[in-house]
Amino acid sequence: MAEAQRFTVDAFHRGRFHLVQPAERGHRAGLDAMLLAGAVPRAFCGQLADLGAGAGAAGLAVA
Repeated sequence: MAEAQRFTVDAFHRGRFHLVQPAERGHRAGLDAMLLAGAVPRAFCGQLADLGAGAGAAGLAVA
């Protein structure tokens, strides 16, 4: 029987943004994605493309 995969719920942006991520295997978003999202100005009003950016955490954080 296949082993059940475990997950963690990780908080970013001082708890305003949460991601459910695999605990042991697979891609996990980290501080680099949140720094990239933080570089977008707060008053940004336009389109954003999150291409080739891992699991898409940066784009989700901006949204």
